[in-house]
Amino acid sequence: MKVALCQLHSPDTLAESVSVHVRAVERGAEAKCELALFPELSLTGYAMTDAESRTIDPASPSLDPLTAVSQANSIDIAVGAPLRAPGGGVEIGVVVFRPDGSRLRYAKQLLHADEEAVFVSGRSCLDLAVSSHTVAFGVCYETLQPAHGAAALEHGATLYSAMVAKHSTGMEEAHRYLSTFARSNRIPVLIVNAVGPCDGFECSGGSTGWDADGHCLGRLETEDKVLVVDV
Repeated sequence: MKVALCQLHSPDTLAESVSVHVRAVERGAEAKCELALFPELSLTGYAMTDAESRTIDPASPSLDPLTAVSQANSIDIAVGAPLRAPGGGVEIGVVVFRPDGSRLRYAKQLLHADEEAVFVSGRSCLDLAVSSHTVAFGVCYETLQPAHGAAALEHGATLYSAMVAKHSTGMEEAHRYLSTFARSNRIPVLIVNAVGPCDGFECSGGSTGWDADGHCLGRLETEDKVLVVDV
């Protein structure tokens, strides 16, 4: 299965961001990808100061172009977005657009201490069947916590994906941890990071894929680009 790791800088407006996401998905579709992954909070950019005002309704018609490109190319698309939690508060969410027109959601379950004053934790996992794989989703900090990876494996994941917003030091740590996780557990692992200014720091790119032996399948530097990896 081919996966598009869509490394990008999030534009200022939702409409422009959706268009940028659609173009990235189209590049992945040209390479025959069946799944496109985007960074943490990719639709709005990672920000804690105004997360409340940035929340997105997964059913919003403004996101219809993502459903359209998913259906037109038979590709699953996982984007990052701040979501209103069912019990109140804001989640660091993932919205998955499926070729059948459905939209699924996942929310970051393990928050960094800095995020706990702004966001609430998600309560359920999302295991997505795509082609021959069962894809487990993780968002940034939680993907470096052993309990999260262990739960993914327990649920039968055959591909582990990390959607993140990290500076260069954080990405170095993530590369070390996730490559070891891939090799130790015999599972391909993907990480997709943002680029550019991000809530007081600079996201450094470095999106990467590893196979089940922990060998690198491809890596980006700091450019806005789509990396295609075959898992």
